[in-house]
Amino acid sequence: MHIQAASGTIRVTLQLYHYRARLYNLNLVRFCSRDPIGFEDSANLYCYVHGRCLIKLDPSGQVSEGEPRKDEKCCSDAKKDGLDEQNAGGVICCDGRAVVCIWQIGWHNPKNEKAKKIMLECATKHEELHRDKHIPECKKDSCLERMGPHEKITLARAECDSYLVHYRCLYNKITECGSDITCIKEVEAEKDTARKLWISECDKAKKEESNKPIQIK
Repeated sequence: MHIQAASGTIRVTLQLYHYRARLYNLNLVRFCSRDPIGFEDSANLYCYVHGRCLIKLDPSGQVSEGEPRKDEKCCSDAKKDGLDEQNAGGVICCDGRAVVCIWQIGWHNPKNEKAKKIMLECATKHEELHRDKHIPECKKDSCLERMGPHEKITLARAECDSYLVHYRCLYNKITECGSDITCIKEVEAEKDTARKLWISECDKAKKEESNKPIQIK
């Protein structure tokens, strides 16, 4: 029995897709034979569309087609998949690259547009520090994955560093509110929360590091 599906024909009994140039095994999640064009399309001769099955096709079995998702699409897809973990922001690997996502602006449901802009900028700086210093590099064949800190740093230490950047950003940018009292109040509230979280995470990091066993080389 054969059924047309995606960009190939599926052999239901064997769980194989026929992609003209070669067969794809559903159970093994890979092609059954080496890529006939060699390493031209990928270093992995058996992978399907570089692991980016949500956005790419390989109708011929020889070369992947399709464009990587834009950052906004990466973040919305991550939220749909629950990768936001109910956090306001985070870093995800999307189509092989690290993407900063801000899923919620502010901790106190801000209404003022100036305040929202400031909060968005500062939250982005927070996550950019994670992206640039705290997380491992994304795998080139990653499709959609939430990133955490690499093994050289604890989550608390990473958050301690990032909340300091977050707090300083809010502290410096509150002047952009001008004489807008609502903006000032909302950014002040955000700044106070960022400061509390910074102190809390730094205290947690210090405790974790003081309890860490000393390694004798």
